Amino acid sequence: MTIRIAYVIHKPRIGGAELHLLEVLKRLDPQRFTPLLVFLGHGQREPLYEKYRETGVEIVNLGMPDGVFRLRNVTKLRLLARLLKVKRIDIVHGYLMEGNLLSSLAGFIAGVRIRITSKRSLERYNRKQLVVVKLSNLLSHKVTVVSNAVSQFVQEFEACPATKIAVIPNGVHPNI
Repeated sequence: MTIRIAYVIHKPRIGGAELHLLEVLKRLDPQRFTPLLVFLGHGQREPLYEKYRETGVEIVNLGMPDGVFRLRNVTKLRLLARLLKVKRIDIVHGYLMEGNLLSSLAGFIAGVRIRITSKRSLERYNRKQLVVVKLSNLLSHKVTVVSNAVSQFVQEFEACPATKIAVIPNGVHPNI
């Protein structure tokens, strides 16, 4: 039996988190993991979409408009929670602010056993965004960060306990 893991990110734009996730999906052991990739937005319109499709991972596009704070996104949140439940997801892993919030909320609603968010930068947020990141941290079992500096930042500015944080540095492809 494989571990069913859903990765949630807004769109496959060209950026560090998006390229990192692409590499993770390419290298997951199919004997151990059954991945599901959820694009909150319209993923098929973005530059990396075909690269993600080439991994052979199942992709779901929710078609959510940009921005977390839209009333229409409540329906998408329910849809994501239902998807996680129907697919019997064991782990949900969010990327970036929207992916972190909605994966942790939907995972909580769906009763997903393990909820992970990831922090990849020293990004400062406005008050409303800070509430969002604190909520996603609260609902997550683990918060992965790419460095000790990001760990310290998340502890200090997002009030995330050190016990929830796992430092996992980015890898570098050996052919670069």
